[in-house]
This record gives sequence, C-alpha cells and structure tokens, in this order.
Amino acid sequence: MKFEYYIFRLLINTNTGSPGIIGLLAVFVPAGLGIRKGVMVFTLSFIKPPEWQKIITLLSRVWIIFAEIILVGAILFLEKKSKYFIKYGR
Repeated sequence: MKFEYYIFRLLINTNTGSPGIIGLLAVFVPAGLGIRKGVMVFTLSFIKPPEWQKIITLLSRVWIIFAEIILVGAILFLEKKSKYFIKYGR
C-alpha cells in the first residue's frame, strides 16, 4: 500500500480518539469546552477543506449528544426496572 494511505488512516484514527482524550486532559477548561472541537478541526485540516471540517465537527457533536441521551435513557429505564424488581420480586 502507498505511504499516503497510512498517513490518511493515521489522521482518521487520530481524529476520532485524540480530541476526546485531549479534552479530558485540559483541566483548565470546564469539560474540555472547545478543546475537543479545536483538535478535531486541526486534524481534519490535513485531509478535508474548511467547510467540511466544520460540518464533520458539528455532526460529530450532534452524534455525541444523541448517544448521551440514549445512554441516560437506558440508565433511567434500568433503574426504574430494578426498583420494580426489588419491590415486587419479579
């Protein structure tokens, strides 16, 4: 395979994991506010034009919010179910 392919894969993999980790490590900013998106735009700047950088970053944020809502809903559902089972034994 070509060297460019490996660089492309490295940038894609870096773009998915490192913004979250760097956002968590930025202790001077509450919840890594803006750090995650900045790192994502920076890593995307090597492979995508500026308008796509913003769209991908925005869509990833919407995706994360959607996943968090689903997770909280599942936790609340399971908590309600567990209280029911503790109370009625089924």
